[in-house]
Amino acid sequence: MRVLSRFSLLLALALAACAPPPAAPPTPSSTAPAAVSPTAPPAEEAAATVSIPEPPAGEVRLWHVFSGEAKSALEEIAAAFNAGNTYGIIILTESRANTFQLGQDMNAALTEGNWPGLVAAYPYQLAAWQAAGLVAPIQHFVWDPQFGLTEEERALVVNRLWDPLNNPADNLGVPALRGVHALFYNAAWARELGFAAPPATLEDFRRQACAAAAANGDGTGGWLLTPDGSALFAWLRAFGAPGETDSGYAFDTFETQAAAAFLRTLLEDSCAWRPASRYPDAEFAARQGLFYSASTTGIPALAEAMQVAGNADDWTLIPYPCAGEGCAPVVTVHGPALAILDAPLEAQSAAWAFIRYFLQPDVQAEWIRRTGALPLGQAADPSPGAAPQWLAAADLAWQVGVPEPARPSWGVVLGALADAARALFDPALSQAALRGVLPQLQATADEIDAAGGR
Repeated sequence: MRVLSRFSLLLALALAACAPPPAAPPTPSSTAPAAVSPTAPPAEEAAATVSIPEPPAGEVRLWHVFSGEAKSALEEIAAAFNAGNTYGIIILTESRANTFQLGQDMNAALTEGNWPGLVAAYPYQLAAWQAAGLVAPIQHFVWDPQFGLTEEERALVVNRLWDPLNNPADNLGVPALRGVHALFYNAAWARELGFAAPPATLEDFRRQACAAAAANGDGTGGWLLTPDGSALFAWLRAFGAPGETDSGYAFDTFETQAAAAFLRTLLEDSCAWRPASRYPDAEFAARQGLFYSASTTGIPALAEAMQVAGNADDWTLIPYPCAGEGCAPVVTVHGPALAILDAPLEAQSAAWAFIRYFLQPDVQAEWIRRTGALPLGQAADPSPGAAPQWLAAADLAWQVGVPEPARPSWGVVLGALADAARALFDPALSQAALRGVLPQLQATADEIDAAGGR
């Protein structure tokens, strides 16, 4: 695998670096349903003409943006690999402050011709780098007959949520810290309001939100609005909008207009309200909202807020409800992936040796326990003390999870979606202005996508 021209790589890195840092990676999960065992392709097809050599001894740098417990866990996993592998490979972990800094440092490294062998980055960044040939296809390593995963190992981790042979986006790397964007739901309060089960349809959602608002009678209750790009994208998917096509984004369609009208009506009917705080954990804990949209990253913070408030209500994560006949509820799946960067094939083989170690069930179990990441597949059982919300999140990811886009422009388009959400939830916005929100979002997304995320 050759090293491409520095100009083309520099361009791709610049595009990836322009995206603002996304929300922090995921949290909690559960016992995943049985993995969908992949159909093993013929060895010659899977290896795709690449024969992976034996890894050589030497150092491999791994750049990432993990912090706190995730950073410590990764360092300890790397140290255990360094001490135990028989090849003499040493993984050097190097953290960056955020995804923007990672991209900037990658630019500088490219100028110097000295980028790392491994990186943990979001798929939209990897897609930008892949366009210039910087990312090595992971499928060559996964199905290599000598150094790849065995059929039993593939059955544990290759599934509909990660299928590097059949899904181009999944061929960028191995999911490292996966989570979902879902609705947090106060099940105890809902039962007091007369609802025995979470909402399965839009009408169910409306009834429960409006009942909670009526019970409070002070403008609070119902759905806690947060102008979050990932939340709006998840709502659009729940309404059947594709969100992304082969050629770009689809934000101005019949389905997206229906989603916008539904959410706006909730606000106008006082069944939803927008708190001042970006993360309304305290409001949720005070029963000022029955639902709010968030990433599984927020599970620990909300658990703490409930404890501080002295609120013993049981709460959980639920999908965005189905919008019509024949549709399905949705949560969106997101998070960084471990990818191998362009280098001589021997060096790539050394980087793969670490990823293969990272995928071992005992390593995955420790990683999940320490970080709250959702399981990649059946590669690890949840810890005995796993939070029920974490278990619910993992089940949702497996049952109704859909990935966020992996287009190079996605990091910037998320900001445009957040702007559109702010407009939709602005009570002062006229009906004429509201009708222009989604066409403007489409035009903005098209412009960003044409520029590759700049």
